[in-house]
Amino acid sequence: MKRWGLSATSLGRPVSLLIALAIITVGQMVFVQLVKRLKGIDYFDLNSLTNFHIDIYDTGFFVKELIVPVALLFLLSGLPPFKRLVTGRERRLDSLLLFGALCLIQLAFFFFSYSSRPVDYEPLGIYFVVLAAGYLGGWRIGAGTALLAYALVSLRAFWLLEAPLAEQHAEIFFHGDALPLIWQGLSIGLLARLVEPGRFIPLTAFALGFLVELSGRFLAAPAQWDQWNWTAHILVISLISATALTFVALLVRNIQAGYNRQQAHQAELATARAELKALHAQINPHFIFNSLNTIRYFVRTEPDKARDLLLSLSEVFQRSLRSGEFVSLREELAYVEAYLALEKARLDERLTVQWIIPDERILSLEVPTLILQPLVENAIIHGLSPKQDGGTLSITIESWDGELVMQVRDNGTGFDARDWRSGKDKKDRASIGLANIDNRLRLLYGEAYGLKLESESGFGTRVQIKLPILTKPAILPKPPVPSLAEGHKVLGQS
Repeated sequence: MKRWGLSATSLGRPVSLLIALAIITVGQMVFVQLVKRLKGIDYFDLNSLTNFHIDIYDTGFFVKELIVPVALLFLLSGLPPFKRLVTGRERRLDSLLLFGALCLIQLAFFFFSYSSRPVDYEPLGIYFVVLAAGYLGGWRIGAGTALLAYALVSLRAFWLLEAPLAEQHAEIFFHGDALPLIWQGLSIGLLARLVEPGRFIPLTAFALGFLVELSGRFLAAPAQWDQWNWTAHILVISLISATALTFVALLVRNIQAGYNRQQAHQAELATARAELKALHAQINPHFIFNSLNTIRYFVRTEPDKARDLLLSLSEVFQRSLRSGEFVSLREELAYVEAYLALEKARLDERLTVQWIIPDERILSLEVPTLILQPLVENAIIHGLSPKQDGGTLSITIESWDGELVMQVRDNGTGFDARDWRSGKDKKDRASIGLANIDNRLRLLYGEAYGLKLESESGFGTRVQIKLPILTKPAILPKPPVPSLAEGHKVLGQS
C-alpha cells in the first residue's frame, strides 16, 4: 500500500541500508572502546576533537602520498572489467577481478611507500584505496580491501616494533592507524548504494569521501595514544581524500560518457544500415515503368539491344536483393553501369556519360555498398532529365594521397542543395540516398569523410566522396575489367 506517494518497496532499500550503517557504526564504537581498554588508555580529551591544524608542508606531503594510488586507479580504469562494471555490463567474474586489482594496488602502495616510512606514518594511501574500493565495488569489496589494509598496517607494526610479540600484541593487532579501515570500507559501500542513481556525480563523490574519512577518524580517536596528533590534520586529510575520490568519479563519468557515445554511434549506424536495406529493397516504380517501356520499344526494333537491356534490368533487381555492407568497387561500378544502360536507352542522345578511371587497380578496393548509384540517379533525375537537350554526366574515380576519391558531375539544371543532408523529401529516393551515403560515411570513417555536394542553378552539380584506402592500391593485382564497358578508360564516353 502506498502512503503519501511512497511505496513500501521504494522505502525498503534505503531504510535497510541506513539500519546496516547504524549497526556497523555502533559496532565500530564498541570495538574502539574494547581496543582502548585493551591498550590501557583510560583518558579521553574532548578538546582534542577540535584541535584542527593546517600546515603547508604536511598538506603537500598528504597530497604526494595519494599520487601513487590515484595513478594506479587511473591505469585500472582502462581495463575492460572496470569499464563493464561502471557501465552496467558486469560479467560474472568482473567484481572478483576488480577486488583482485584493488588488492594488488594495496600491496603495490604498501611496498612502495611503507618501506621507507616511520612507524607512526599516516597511511593515507591505504585509506584512500579502501574508500575507492567501497565506492566503486560496494560494501563487500570495500570490506575485503579494508581487511587486507588492516593486515598490512598490523604487519608493518610487527616488523618495526622491537619488543616481542607477546608484549606488543595490542599495538600490533590493534594499531591506531588501522582502527577506522573496516568501518570506512563498509560504510562508504553502503552509502554508495544509498545514493545509487547519482553515485558517480562528482559532488556526491566528494561528499561521501569527506563524510566517511572524517567520521572514521573521529570514531577511532578515543583509542589513540596521541589524540591531539591524530585529529590535528583531520580536516585537511578529509578534504584531500574527498578530492581524490572526486577524481575517481570523473574517471568513471568519462568512461560512461564514452560508452554512451559509442552506443549512440552504434544506434546511428544501425539506423543507416536499416535505411540502406530499405534502399536495397526499393526500386523506383517510375524507373521500372520507363525501363520496361524502353525495352518493349527495342524488342520490335533491335532485339539484341532489348536482350542486353533485360540483362541490365536483371542486374538492378539482383542488386536490390543483396544486403552486404561492403562490396568491391568493381561490383559497385557494374551496378551503376547497368543502371546507366537503362537510362541511356531511355534518354538516348540526351545523355552522355564520361568515365575517368586512370588506375584500374583501385577497382579491387572495398567500398560501402550502394554508395555511387544514388549519386548518379540524383544527377540524372534532378539535373539532366529536366533539360530539353539533356547533358553530360562525368564519373571520376582516383586515388589521392592514400584516399579514394569519387566525383559525379553533371551540367544539368542544378538544384537547391541547402537541405539535402536532412533527406526531408521522403518521397524522393535519390534525396534519401544522398543523406544515407553522407551519414554512413561519417559513421564508418569519421566526420572528415562526409559527402561534399556543390550545386548552382543553371550550372549543374558536383558531388565528391572521399574514402580512406586501407590497402595500398600499388600492391593490388591489376585484373581485367570484363564487366565495364570500354568507356571506363580514361576520358572514355558512352
